[in-house]
Amino acid sequence: MKTFAALAAAALFAAPAIAQEVPSLEPGMWTTTTTTTMSIGGTRTRTDSECITPEEATFDPESLMAEDTECTVGDVSTTATSASFTVTCAAGPMSMTGTGDYNLAADRRSGSGTMNMAASMNGMDVTMDATFVSERTGDC
Repeated sequence: MKTFAALAAAALFAAPAIAQEVPSLEPGMWTTTTTTTMSIGGTRTRTDSECITPEEATFDPESLMAEDTECTVGDVSTTATSASFTVTCAAGPMSMTGTGDYNLAADRRSGSGTMNMAASMNGMDVTMDATFVSERTGDC
C-alpha cells in the first residue's frame, strides 16, 4: 500500500532535468487535494500545500519512480500542458499495473490528474483510483 501512496504523491511534483517538452508549473505555493478510492478501505480525501521551487516545477512521469527499483514507468506521452503514462510494479508476491495522467492549465497555475492502479497479492485483487486537483495559491 505504501507504493500506492508514493505513486499518488509523486504524480504531481516530479523534478526532472530533461530536454523533451513536459508540463511546467509556475513556481510558488501549491495546494493539492487528492481523493483516493480503494476497493479495500473506502474513499479518503487529503489536502496538502507545498512550496514548488523552479527546480521542482516540471512534471516528468519517467522520473516518478527513479529511485524505486520495483516500479517502472512506460508509455509516456507529454506536451507542454499534459502527461500520460503507465506504471508497472513487482515486489515479492505483489504486482501492480496502472495508468496516470496530468493536465496543466494554459496559465500554469492549476491542474488536475488521475491515477488508476490495480494490484494482485496472493490471489487478492485491489484497485486504487485517485484524482488530483492542484492550484497555485501564492508565493512561497
